Amino acid sequence: MRRGVVKPWVVVTLGCGVTWACLLAALAVGRFAGDARGFLCAGAAFQRPAALADVPVVSQWGYDGQFYAVVATDPLLLKDDTRRYLDSPAYRASRVGAPLLAWLLGLGQPRAAVWFYLLLCWAGALALVGLAAAWLAERGGSPWWALTVGVSGGVAASMLRATPDALALALAVAGLWLLARERLPWAVGLLVAATLIRETMVLVATGGAVAELFAGRRRAAALLAVVPGGVYGAWRAVVALHLEGSPLATGGNLGVPFAWLATKLTSLARGGAGAVGMELWGVLAIVAGLGGAVVLVRDPLRQAAAAAFVLFALLSVGLASQVMVEAYAYARVLLPLPVLGLLVASGTRPLARLWFYFLAAFQALVGLAMVRVELGSTFPALANLKGYLFS
Repeated sequence: MRRGVVKPWVVVTLGCGVTWACLLAALAVGRFAGDARGFLCAGAAFQRPAALADVPVVSQWGYDGQFYAVVATDPLLLKDDTRRYLDSPAYRASRVGAPLLAWLLGLGQPRAAVWFYLLLCWAGALALVGLAAAWLAERGGSPWWALTVGVSGGVAASMLRATPDALALALAVAGLWLLARERLPWAVGLLVAATLIRETMVLVATGGAVAELFAGRRRAAALLAVVPGGVYGAWRAVVALHLEGSPLATGGNLGVPFAWLATKLTSLARGGAGAVGMELWGVLAIVAGLGGAVVLVRDPLRQAAAAAFVLFALLSVGLASQVMVEAYAYARVLLPLPVLGLLVASGTRPLARLWFYFLAAFQALVGLAMVRVELGSTFPALANLKGYLFS
């Protein structure tokens, strides 16, 4: 490439960054009088520490980001009253990675930690886009496909509701990148950090372990299989001891395989909310993910990204009905599917590759539908924008 020519993956990342910055700024002004902390989605039903006392309240119950912002004010659980600010103390405190990093960046100052938590959610999402674009370019694919990552349902939810899911995946993908370059200690470290942000990232580490085992590197496979999950388990034990009497809930994310399917299909058939938009695209994305998994298991899973993709596709069939009830929830849990799918697509047969491209496109439609909903609720004049695509 000639000197002075900007690489496409840089353009993709900057383009997504500028677009999201403008969108978030408009929503912050329109909904929260310019206070971006409103994206934490605080609920009136919950008490908040002093650092969050003046955060805009968006609804009765709010959303998950508010609880991780609370943990950011006291990530090591040193204050006895921290648990009363959380809906499920042990569960929220177990995902300490992003809150702890925010607390460190804020030098232990609670109000600063809240702002850093919010910024980390946004920065992590953009880092994920950049990593996907750069990796695609390196593998001979088109980095422009990473634009679908930038508007995927999981990234949109992370941006609009300040959840750390995209940050967790960005660290996990960076770990796989380093693993491919035989930087094992750094790879394991990043995967540990990712798992402490969201425990499902242990599936990415497991995918790496499978690939290393196929390659005959047993020591690396053992480290990847044991260390991230082991560190997370140790932290869960610390939380259990400190929050004695608070159950080690799993968040209710898992259930009987396909138990959600009948309810979801019935809802779509009856033309419920989002039946021709967000929820339909979300279900089609899951179907495309399962198709992609079938494509990959026909060959030995020698790529870490491919093995991790199959594991997340299997996870999708076992999600609890309460997760599958709305795209904002399951798009975050399954965010690795469109990202990992794009990374492995170039190594599959052209016809089989369509599964991964459909998956990325469907998830992008989910994210665009989320943006449309947020804009419509903030600026009523935009609510008149009709059409099946973004309903």
